[in-house]
Amino acid sequence: MGTPRILRAQITDVSFGEAVTVVPPVTLHGRAIRDRCFAAPFVDIPRNVTIGPGIRLQPHASLCE
Repeated sequence: MGTPRILRAQITDVSFGEAVTVVPPVTLHGRAIRDRCFAAPFVDIPRNVTIGPGIRLQPHASLCE
């Protein structure tokens, strides 16, 4: 029997608005994610980035600071 690969979210220093959905695995080190946002798997948000209200980040999205 093998050992499963367990994917986790890496989230630090992020403030979340209302009705935010985050689907792991993600790497979020941003400043804020506002109301009604969606972050799909494999999203990477660096520090000092704010995601505005209603934004949908598709799988494998990688934002620049």
